[in-house]
Amino acid sequence: MGFFVIFVFHFFELFRELWVVLALWVFGAFSAFLLGFFWLFKLLLISRLFFASIFLKGLGYYAGVVGKSFFVFGAMLLNALVIYSDRFIVAGLLGVDYVGVYTFYWSIVNALVVLVSATVIQSYYPKLTRVVSSVDDFSKLVKLFYRSALIFIIFISPLIYISVLLVIDFVGDVAIRDGFYIFGPLLFGAALKVFSESSFYIIYSAGLDKGLFYRMLLVFAVSVVFSFVSVSALGFIGVAVGQVFHTCFMFFVLTSLYRKFIGRG
Repeated sequence: MGFFVIFVFHFFELFRELWVVLALWVFGAFSAFLLGFFWLFKLLLISRLFFASIFLKGLGYYAGVVGKSFFVFGAMLLNALVIYSDRFIVAGLLGVDYVGVYTFYWSIVNALVVLVSATVIQSYYPKLTRVVSSVDDFSKLVKLFYRSALIFIIFISPLIYISVLLVIDFVGDVAIRDGFYIFGPLLFGAALKVFSESSFYIIYSAGLDKGLFYRMLLVFAVSVVFSFVSVSALGFIGVAVGQVFHTCFMFFVLTSLYRKFIGRG
């Protein structure tokens, strides 16, 4: 859908009018409201079942669930902090103008990660949780997981490249055009991010919550320091170098934990 919108905005001037954009936004928001309203009744039913189950299982059971989920939530929070810390580093060392250019290109290349997360990861994650007790089945499914992610990257990356060229031409901003040299490294970093995110959910599905949290804490500390040094030494291109390092380091650290899990199985 995102690629379709970019195509329409580039080739049809009517859709560049502000009132058309507003009308489409209202239509989308109203459609989302209707879908949310439709699912509300199901959520209410689920919530009633949930509160009823508290009395059946006891509060102690859910206290244990909350305690276990703390590590997963912490790992996800650390992952998000690593991703968005780059903006503060760029703003502090290079200025807010560079943040705008970086955010522009990062938002486009991040579509690759979002698309894989919404398709490949969401498709394989439930399957991984069902076969986690069998190491052989789990490892086979992990290989299919990575293979599907790689195929997705190969097909989607050229579309993202074409899309960014159309958007740059549409926006016509000199600073964005001059900063195009950062797009290639960022796209490469996003492709690597797909594999590191996949490793994240593989470890999560294996039930290694504490190990995931502590390793993400290490990834956060090392990546922020490296990004700071990289931007200080290399300038604007350093933020892309930092992202590539972050994704590679995260993949290496999480893969090592996965190998321990397979060896232990």
